[in-house]
Amino acid sequence: DPWLVSASGDGKLAMMDVRKLLKSSSTAKCDRVIENSFQWQHPTLATLENVEPPQRMLHGFFKNLYSVDIGAERIVCGGEEGIVRIWDFTQALEVERRVQASRNIRLENRLRRKKGQGAIGNKGKQVNPCSIVAKNCEAD
Repeated sequence: DPWLVSASGDGKLAMMDVRKLLKSSSTAKCDRVIENSFQWQHPTLATLENVEPPQRMLHGFFKNLYSVDIGAERIVCGGEEGIVRIWDFTQALEVERRVQASRNIRLENRLRRKKGQGAIGNKGKQVNPCSIVAKNCEAD
């Protein structure tokens, strides 16, 4: 999973994409580098310049969290309140897929319209492609 979940004292849970978080920064300067245990080829340093804001913020905690577990479609967490909260993202993921499909259709339609506008003549009249082919055949 590419997600890192962070809980803060103000009752917020933040989800961050680790792929974006762990981009190496060639300009970062540090006196020490903490080695990681994931067998990465190059240790990375997260700085203020290369950390993006969280993708999702989950609210609803009034006390500290003790445990957070991330699954493919849900997050489960529990803490001092004695309550286990489960966030199910299956509907959100389905909505995201539908939105992306709708965007793709709109883009395809825009490209078709743009391509169709290329066939319009100088006087604003649409050129009949059959007449162009007929003229080309007569010229041969």
